[in-house]
Amino acid sequence: MMKETKMINESKSIDEPIRRIVRDIVNIVKTKEYGNHYLPEEITQTNDLEYDFDNDFKKLNLSRSYDIPPFSIDLSYDANVTMDEPYMINGALLSDGDTIAVAIVINPNKYPSFMYDLVADINDIIAHEIEHIFQENYMRPEEEIQQLETGDESPDGKEYYMQAHEIPAELKGIIRVAKLRRQSINQVISDWFKRSKYAHQLSDEDTNELITFLSNEYKNRYGI
Repeated sequence: MMKETKMINESKSIDEPIRRIVRDIVNIVKTKEYGNHYLPEEITQTNDLEYDFDNDFKKLNLSRSYDIPPFSIDLSYDANVTMDEPYMINGALLSDGDTIAVAIVINPNKYPSFMYDLVADINDIIAHEIEHIFQENYMRPEEEIQQLETGDESPDGKEYYMQAHEIPAELKGIIRVAKLRRQSINQVISDWFKRSKYAHQLSDEDTNELITFLSNEYKNRYGI
């Protein structure tokens, strides 16, 4: 019960920040203004360089139960009418530790039919990378903070998704989409791999293994 309560409280505290960022990115996608976009700098009259949600809530005299370090979004947006997929999307936390890079390529000939899935994937990526920001700021248990030695390389294949620092980030993205779509965790995990098969580049056997693995990790961590 304590695990579930902690998850619910934390989830509520970052819902509005994620919702705001997703809205900002989706609005840019709808404009079809391809190129590089820097958020929130481009969408605020004050040209703010970072999303600072704790400061925003203080200005509104609203209390928050969970601090989120300030960060920015570096969005690369492009079009490709020749690709088979309706869209491709990827995200990563840059080495500076406070910039989330998001790359989106769409096939404009298939717009807007893919928007339902794209919105889910944007939610997933933002929740995922915010979890890495928490890790970078030592706001997570030591075992969930990536410690790379000089010369270390990130593992490939299914092992990448089983890394100690990746599991909680993956689950945060999955939980966000499950809440958004009102679907079961197992369904969201399964759809996540199917929808992004081109990005995961995993065999069916490895995919099924990871679906079971992440479902069990969710149950073990949150007791649900």
